[in-house]
Amino acid sequence: MVCARRKQASNVLRRNPRPSVAERPKVKDGLTTDDLYGFLTTDPNEVVQPIHEKAMPVLLLTKEDTDIWLNAPWEEAQHLARPAPNKAIMVASCEAYGLSVVTTAGEPTEPSFL
Repeated sequence: MVCARRKQASNVLRRNPRPSVAERPKVKDGLTTDDLYGFLTTDPNEVVQPIHEKAMPVLLLTKEDTDIWLNAPWEEAQHLARPAPNKAIMVASCEAYGLSVVTTAGEPTEPSFL
């Protein structure tokens, strides 16, 4: 049953890279029902390793990478599941409840669909 749900969710995301709120998987958590998200991690690069030595999220940094990730067969897309280049990100600050990661130009990295 779990495998079928994953396959169905994967097919929805591949057809529509920006699924509507109604299409996103939900999880009931006590009194609330929340959107369910997941992300793929890889080994940390040298920038992230001092903060989290086990993993960092896979970052798709170009429109081409995003298109390959969403549309290509796994054999073609799997090379994108790698640490981001050290020069692509830098840590701007560390706070008690998280940190801010910015580009080398000093702009915050925000999730976006390229």
